[in-house]
Amino acid sequence: MNNLYLFLLLCLSYMACNNAPAESASQPATEQETEETFSIEGKHCFLMTETRDTVQLNDGTSMELIDSTIIELNVQGETVKGILDWRPAEVDGAYGTIDGTIQDDIVKVIYSYIVEGYEGKEEKIFQIREDEIAVKVGELEEVETDFFKLKNPDEASFSQTIPRVDCK
Repeated sequence: MNNLYLFLLLCLSYMACNNAPAESASQPATEQETEETFSIEGKHCFLMTETRDTVQLNDGTSMELIDSTIIELNVQGETVKGILDWRPAEVDGAYGTIDGTIQDDIVKVIYSYIVEGYEGKEEKIFQIREDEIAVKVGELEEVETDFFKLKNPDEASFSQTIPRVDCK
């Protein structure tokens, strides 16, 4: 009889232990589990291309003039470094480096660039998203010689987006 009680006690204990995971598995995921589906840490690459015009060549063929914007970010903890290049088809572009910080998915950087021999700096604000990066766009003001910032960053919007691409 004691063996029967011991056996029943073991069975009840086993069933009680196995019920807990089944209950927690049926509960919905928490907000934090569903909110972030990609990792911010590491390298992120973004590329936007726009066909600006098609020109006819002397041999009768045509060629598309394509502008491109390239952003590469390397996120290590709260530090962000990288490049931002704007490459228009027919004129000099802007080529430079990015150096700043990230908090959650908002990146604030100083973009140091060269365009047609001119060296400048501009504060840029990005939002890293799963499939793209959004750039905050608004009126700029020169706060120091050759250094520009958004005049009203709270009124500016993330209205320019650049699609994510695989880093090479």
